[in-house]
Amino acid sequence: MCYQLFIKALLADMGKSCTSGVSKQLVYARETGTIPWAWIVDETREPERVPSWDDPERFALVVQRSYRRDRWAQQPRRLEV
Repeated sequence: MCYQLFIKALLADMGKSCTSGVSKQLVYARETGTIPWAWIVDETREPERVPSWDDPERFALVVQRSYRRDRWAQQPRRLEV
């Protein structure tokens, strides 16, 4: 919403001082039902999903496959480049 206002020259810039007021008003309008939540959606972002598993065994398999030991952690000397 802020970017749309900015490109239409209704906001001076995209700095926090200009966008925070718009954000506060949008939250208020959404919470009071003036603007439905579904009207303002950022289609460019993927929805956030919390990883979940059907059972502990499947979770354990995923963790087992993704485990990597940090072989540098126990090295007594490191070269700084």
